[in-house]
Formats: sequence, C-alpha cells, structure tokens
Amino acid sequence: MQGGGVPGDEVWRVTDPAVVPRLVDGWELRYLAPFMGREVTLSEAARELGVSLPRLHYQARKLCAEGLVRVLRVERRRRHAVKIYRAVADVFFVPFALISSESVAVAMARADLPWRPLFLRSLEQVWREHPGEWGMQLERTDLGAVRATIVPAPGQQGRLTSPEMPAVALGGWVTDLMLDFEDAKALQRDLAALLARYEGRRGSGRYLMQLRLAPLLADPGEVPNVTLR
Repeated sequence: MQGGGVPGDEVWRVTDPAVVPRLVDGWELRYLAPFMGREVTLSEAARELGVSLPRLHYQARKLCAEGLVRVLRVERRRRHAVKIYRAVADVFFVPFALISSESVAVAMARADLPWRPLFLRSLEQVWREHPGEWGMQLERTDLGAVRATIVPAPGQQGRLTSPEMPAVALGGWVTDLMLDFEDAKALQRDLAALLARYEGRRGSGRYLMQLRLAPLLADPGEVPNVTLR
C-alpha cells in the first residue's frame, strides 16, 4: 500500500493527495467503479465499462500502484491464471483539505465538466426527435426576477409532462427561492427521499439527473436577476 488511505469500520479515508484527482474527476473515477464493493476480473470490468481489455489493464495497473485496488487472489480458469481484483474499500472519503493546489470550488467545477456537455447533447437529441418551435420563454415573477423557461412551443411549458414527451427536466438555477431555514431543510429532506424512491430501480432506460441546493451567499456579488428553469 502506498499510503492511499486509512481503513475504518466502513469508510476508507484518503490520505495521499496524489490520488485525489482520480477520485474527484468523473472520467478517472469511472475506472475504479467496477472494482468497488465486489470481486471482479479485468475482463468482466472491461465489459461493464465498454472499454478494451488492454485499456483497462493499463488503468488497473495505475489503480493498484495508487493503492486503490488490489489483487485478492489468482484462480485457474480453463488452464489460464486469472487475477481477481477488488477496491481496497467499498466507500472512500476524500477530505477537501487534501486539495491544496487549487480551491475546492475549482476542483468541484472541474469534476462537473464531463456531464454538462453530455446533458446538452441529450437535450439536442430530444429536440430532434420531438420537433417543434422550441425556445426560451421569459416572464417576470412575483419576486421581481425574470424566469427563463425552455418550452416546446410558446405558452406550452406544461406540455413537457405530457405522455408523448420524453422524461426530461430541463432545470437550471433557481435564484428566487425564498425560504425560512426550516422550509429549506424540509425541501432538502424531500429531495433526498424523492431520489431514494427511484435510484434503486433497474429499468430499461438510463437517465442523467442533477439536484443541487445551497444557501446563496449573503453578498454573492454580480448575480443576474434571472432564474432558469
């Protein structure tokens, strides 16, 4: 082990700053995912990821060198020696204090990068498959902000939930949400409970979703008086 972490009862606390980029970058982290919480061969992991065996073999060597994955044993299968791999823990904890070369905000923004263009390309596919006069509808809210909503046609924001439309929530940044602390905590719990109702299912379609909630800074600086939904 190269000092990648300290084992606890349930969580492996990462102590080596060198492995932090692997764990906070979505594109890098995906190579660790097949080895977490189970025993697996490289062939099985490569099939799950949809990558070539040589490519995963290279990544597995890096993961082992970083102290994140280990070889549990070697089995004989059809006259071949096959290595069985597993991550050193089922749960990893990365302290933000280890991110020394850049701020936590910058690191989290970088971790977000792969998903935004993927989401936008998925929306483009929705627009191609459901042609119409798609556009952005602007209206003033009771709180004085301008609400910008992507709609399939003028005045038809409700059509997004109709049965013939795909299951998409275009989302955005809601900046006109004015709540007491108790209501904000209730919303936090409701969002977590709603996601928990669905995340354990194994349906035929794969969806990309993002949920975020945070108190706005007391002095956020220049923030447009626009809420995107």
